[in-house]
Amino acid sequence: MHTSDQSPEEPQQPVSQPLYEFPAEIAATPPEEGAQKAPELPVGERVELPAFQAPSAQPPAAEEIAPGLVYPPPPSFYENIPASAPRPPLPPRAPVASTTPPFASPLPPAIAPLPQGQTPPGYGPRPVARRSRAWIWIVVSIFGVAALAFCGLCVWIGYATVGQSMRQIIDIEATGRKVANDYYSALQAKNYSLAYSYVYPQDSITGLNEQQFVQKAQDQDSKYGSVLSYAPGTPSVTQSSISGSDITHFTISVEVNRQNLRYTALLTFRKIGSQWKITDFDRI
Repeated sequence: MHTSDQSPEEPQQPVSQPLYEFPAEIAATPPEEGAQKAPELPVGERVELPAFQAPSAQPPAAEEIAPGLVYPPPPSFYENIPASAPRPPLPPRAPVASTTPPFASPLPPAIAPLPQGQTPPGYGPRPVARRSRAWIWIVVSIFGVAALAFCGLCVWIGYATVGQSMRQIIDIEATGRKVANDYYSALQAKNYSLAYSYVYPQDSITGLNEQQFVQKAQDQDSKYGSVLSYAPGTPSVTQSSISGSDITHFTISVEVNRQNLRYTALLTFRKIGSQWKITDFDRI
C-alpha cells in the first residue's frame, strides 16, 4: 500500500543508511513453533510495499556499540579508549671505536676561484718532452748520398766496360760483314788482286803471297766453278777473343755457292792498324 501524497507510478529514490551488524545469535535463531509464516505471494502479481523511513540521525549509545550492534563504530567510541602505557626507553648503546685514521694534516685553506679558462699553478697538464730526431735524418741523408754515389759508379763502370764492348761488337758486325762481302765480290768478278788486298797472311796462311793466293783462287774456279752467290753470317766472338776490354779477333761463316759445289767458308778477322783484315780462312 502507499500513502496519499505519493502516486504508485513514481519510482522510489534510494536513501543512504548506515550498515548495521546484528549478533550471530539473533540471525541464527530459528522461527518459533506456531508462529505465523509470511504469506506466499502469487507469481506475477504486483505487491505494494510500505514507504521507506529513514533511520534516526541520533548517534547510537555505547551499549549498542560494545556488543557489535553498530559497525563501524562512530568517532566517539575511540575517544573513550584508554591510552596505552608508555614504552620503556631503550638501554644506551656502547660507543663503537672508529676505524678511520685521523687526518695527518689540517685541511688546506680555501682557494679563491680563478677566472674561467685558467688553472692554478702546478695543476695544469705537463708538457711532453720530445726527443730530437735530427740524427735520424742525418743518417738517412748519408745513406742516400752513398747509395746514389754507388749507383753512379756502377753505371760508369758498366758504361766503360760493357758499353765499350757493345760498341766494338756493333763495329765488327758492320765492318766484318762489309769486308766479307767485298772479298767474295772480288772473287766472283775474278779480280784476285783486289781480293788479296783484304787478306793479311797470318796463322795458317802465314807467308801466303799474292801470287800463291791468285793460283789457289784459279784452282777453285776451275775445279768447282765460278762463285754464283754468297751470304756472310753474324760475327762470332768467343771468350778467347776478348783481351781486357778489347776484342782482338772474331770469325764469320760465309755460305758460298759455286757452279758445282756448295760449302761454308770460315773467315777469321783481326784488327791490323785501324782496319779489320782476313788473317785466316779454311777455304777460298
